[in-house]
Amino acid sequence: MESFKKFKKKIIREALIKSIVFGASLGLISFSIPYLIIKVRGIEFNILYLILIGLVAMLITFGSLFLILKPSDKKIAKRLDNELNLNEKVQTMIEYIDKDNLMVNLQREDTLNILSKISLKSIAMKFGVLFFVFIIISVSLGATAFAVPGYEEPEHVHEFIDGVCSCGEIEFVDPDYNLDDWTVKAIYEIIEEVRKSEADPYLKQKYITKLDELITGLEDVSKESEVKALVEGVISYTNVELDKVNTNNEVYSVLRVSDYGAVVTIAVQINTLDANELIKALENIIATINGSKDAIAELKPSFLDLIAKSNLDKEDELYKSLFAFADAVNECAKDSVVNVNDAVKEAVKNNINPIIEVVKAQAENKRVAILIEEGLKDIFRLNNIDIEIDNLGGDETENPDDKKPVNDSNQGGLGTGEYLFGSDDLFFDPETGIVRYGDVYFGYYGDLLSKFEDGTLPEELREFFDYYFGILGGDANK
Repeated sequence: MESFKKFKKKIIREALIKSIVFGASLGLISFSIPYLIIKVRGIEFNILYLILIGLVAMLITFGSLFLILKPSDKKIAKRLDNELNLNEKVQTMIEYIDKDNLMVNLQREDTLNILSKISLKSIAMKFGVLFFVFIIISVSLGATAFAVPGYEEPEHVHEFIDGVCSCGEIEFVDPDYNLDDWTVKAIYEIIEEVRKSEADPYLKQKYITKLDELITGLEDVSKESEVKALVEGVISYTNVELDKVNTNNEVYSVLRVSDYGAVVTIAVQINTLDANELIKALENIIATINGSKDAIAELKPSFLDLIAKSNLDKEDELYKSLFAFADAVNECAKDSVVNVNDAVKEAVKNNINPIIEVVKAQAENKRVAILIEEGLKDIFRLNNIDIEIDNLGGDETENPDDKKPVNDSNQGGLGTGEYLFGSDDLFFDPETGIVRYGDVYFGYYGDLLSKFEDGTLPEELREFFDYYFGILGGDANK
């Protein structure tokens, strides 16, 4: 049967070649047409998906076509008989391949003997016109898809008339800048104010050095955009350095999660660095405990333990003074203490001053930082909104020269901690004058929490107010 098998292999090889070529051609076409459309129209699409589509099309076509074109032994025999003029000898041999008798064996040997003498070249592989057309189409499409340049946005020529483009765009003009003596003098006045302040010496030196560098930098720039970048860099540096020294916002972040409204109020006043209001909040601990050792025990997890278990710097003065205050209050619950109310009053009295001194020092640091920011914004006119107050309920005899431009430094006395407001605008209060959103927010929120703790407000309203103040605080996404 070897002489038959050599022809069979060649005919199967022909079917395999046809299947591979048609599969590869269809795969290339499946890739090229979408790729060409994407390039011409400038559509964003991951080319890896197109490659995957082409590979899948090629494999499916190859597999399906090979199953169809692969001939059986009978079809091979018929083709050999037709092309070699063997008068159905090969078909007869295959038909009786399983028979074993004298006549069949003689016929088989005769047929195999004839096939062995015929050259393999006598059977030519047949590739029709469609085979070559398909190859030409696929290669042409592939070459075109890769050769065609990608889509490019047409370049728009801007024609500006009086600074306005025909398309509506306003022409950006970066004016020239020349440093003048007035600006230098104004910056030196800020430096002098910083030098005379009682802010942290380390912080003062940092600020003074940075302001000196600003003057030097202004001498080297020539455009107003460069000036703005320099000044905004100094303001950003000022706030970052303040945040390194002041710890009020970190302490606030720890204490504001307390379950006690009195402790939350303390946290709020520490964050706002309002010493007078903080004194009231700390003294309010006396009323919160109200002479009860049980109240001290309940307060401990929401005050002393919150401080002790926090990640606050244990060497920070504000941390140490607050811890000492909370610990002294907690000591009033000992069995040896007879009059709890007097003991708590004494503990508060003896430990309140260190906290206030630290808060006053951090408030001075904050004041100097705001002084620098507002001063630079005034000098270089970087204020987004100029707020003018024309005797809004004020004294008509007030000297207008005493008024200072009010601008939103975006500080609000609230540090740069993790609590962000929906707004920190300024507005006018008939009783207190110009106030900040954050100050009012914390004042009302702390007051409400205190009322919940002492039972003035029903507990079922707590969730409503938490949600309401969450929205005001910029936390509506929760």
